Amino acid sequence: MEQVESAQAYIKRALEEKIRKDIEAIAYSLLREGQRFRVEEGNAYKYCGILEHQIDGELIDKWYGDSKTQVYLDFIGEHFSDE
Repeated sequence: MEQVESAQAYIKRALEEKIRKDIEAIAYSLLREGQRFRVEEGNAYKYCGILEHQIDGELIDKWYGDSKTQVYLDFIGEHFSDE
């Protein structure tokens, strides 16, 4: 029984990581020319995401999310709400 539970936990972690990577790939595919992400670990528990881009020559920083995955999800949501 312990092996089954271990296998289930492993599969769950693997799926969660795959989904996170897919979300990150989607976010990067939506970046427009001149935009880039800088996602940094602010401390052991919090991520800060910055979408840097230029508007009329001025650098604009926009902060997103409190987890690395949330940074990308927020950006994806913003992208589709703009259209």
